[in-house]
Amino acid sequence: MKQNKPETKQKIDLSQFAPRRNLSVPNLLSALRILLIPAIFAAYFRGQPVLTVAVIVFSGLTDVLDGFIARHWRQVTALGKVLDPLADKLTQLALAICLCFSFPAAVPLVLVLVVKEATMLYWGLCLLKSGQGPICACWWGKLSTGLFYGGSVLLLVFPTQLGAGGVAVVTVIIILALLFSLLRYGFLFRGKIRAGRMAGDEVKAEH
Repeated sequence: MKQNKPETKQKIDLSQFAPRRNLSVPNLLSALRILLIPAIFAAYFRGQPVLTVAVIVFSGLTDVLDGFIARHWRQVTALGKVLDPLADKLTQLALAICLCFSFPAAVPLVLVLVVKEATMLYWGLCLLKSGQGPICACWWGKLSTGLFYGGSVLLLVFPTQLGAGGVAVVTVIIILALLFSLLRYGFLFRGKIRAGRMAGDEVKAEH
């Protein structure tokens, strides 16, 4: 009688996130962006929008710098692929929460942002479970991030000039950009997860 062999599940290689493999300047800059989040809250709630924008701009410059160093000096790491977008998302969430206190119209923005990031976190875990590493940022993600920060700066610096109608328009544009990014990443994650599962099935068939 033929016995069925137990199925072998693909294991997540956690060694790729070990500190000795990920100690690099880009990762330190990503960590710095996370440490700057309390400074954003402090500046905003002290009624200093210009200082808030200055901290955000500095955070953005470190983001650009860590990406440049990682690509040109080949310091791209598995941890960096997680830490860099994590710093971005935490900074965006902190800024969106700040905006809610001044603009009630920004409340849906926070909800969309939380749903988007929670969904992408779930997809990322599915990707790791299928035996694949995290994916790099794509142009639509960068576009939505740029619109988010650009719109947020407008709301912070020119709230009076924008008026209630302008605030609503800027908020809707940011929300649409986030939803577009989520949709595009959904197709990408779906394809990669399916490819990972097919590869796993082929390995099982060979044994």
